Amino acid sequence: MPVLLVANGPASDAFISNPKDFAPPAGLLSGTDGFKAAYQGFAIEDGKQSYTVALWDSMDHATKAIQDPKFAPIVAKMGEAFSGEAARHAIDVSADTTAALTAPVTAILIFTLKAGQSADSLLTHVGELAKNLDGGVAGAKSPSLYGKSATDANKVLLITGWESAEAHQAIVKGGSQSAVFGKIQEAADFTVAHTTLRKGEA
Repeated sequence: MPVLLVANGPASDAFISNPKDFAPPAGLLSGTDGFKAAYQGFAIEDGKQSYTVALWDSMDHATKAIQDPKFAPIVAKMGEAFSGEAARHAIDVSADTTAALTAPVTAILIFTLKAGQSADSLLTHVGELAKNLDGGVAGAKSPSLYGKSATDANKVLLITGWESAEAHQAIVKGGSQSAVFGKIQEAADFTVAHTTLRKGEA
């Protein structure tokens, strides 16, 4: 199953100043078995949090590539893109990723399970929210992407494309999703960031 790798953390000054310096050599990724696309963006909220998203045919493809010695310099360089520790997640995706990753704005929500709560229930509620957003909510780009992180069983990600951050905020303020989001908040804490993802040259 296709997998989406998501890394986020505080961006280094060098990365903020010139993200292109951190791009892999032209043609390297495009010639890698299982690689589909990579995107990068900074949080609109502060411009200092970096989000890198990569789509692969499967987790096995991604793992094999990352362990290939020829990628060691790239992995090291990407480590320099963050000024602190980066969180890394992987979610299985069966839906088309185009709308969520190429919209004018992408909202990335990361839910962290509270003690004593059910991870399966949290995933169900996030799935319900995703379905609602895909049902014609103004400003939302369907389909949303969501899933349990393969690197942290206590986290669930929801990624949705929007016309703008304001469009997303209007839905939140409007309260149309308050019932399902209330269930999510009972089960998890969360962070949300908006970014405009740029597709990298492979």
